[in-house]
Amino acid sequence: MLPTPAREFPEFPAALAFLAVLAPAEVRGLLARRIEAQEERLTAIHEQAPPGMPRLFLIEDEYRAAMLTAELAWLRDVVADLDSGAFTWDLALIRKTLAEFG
Repeated sequence: MLPTPAREFPEFPAALAFLAVLAPAEVRGLLARRIEAQEERLTAIHEQAPPGMPRLFLIEDEYRAAMLTAELAWLRDVVADLDSGAFTWDLALIRKTLAEFG
């Protein structure tokens, strides 16, 4: 399990594949809620570690914290792009893309 990545199927990337069925403003709100939830999870991980506990016994929590930190950075970037209009879509874009690539 350590050297070979498994075929993992997290729900979040699957949900991202369906963003086009939602309005950008709705996606922005949902991602903002996810940011709050993931921030709470990250805080809980940091708070549960007993002071002085050797890293060996916290390594899985360190990994989870690193993954959450990376996700939070990505989520904040996406929300910022939604706020600025750099990332958006509408029915015309969806139709054009489906006609071109569908």
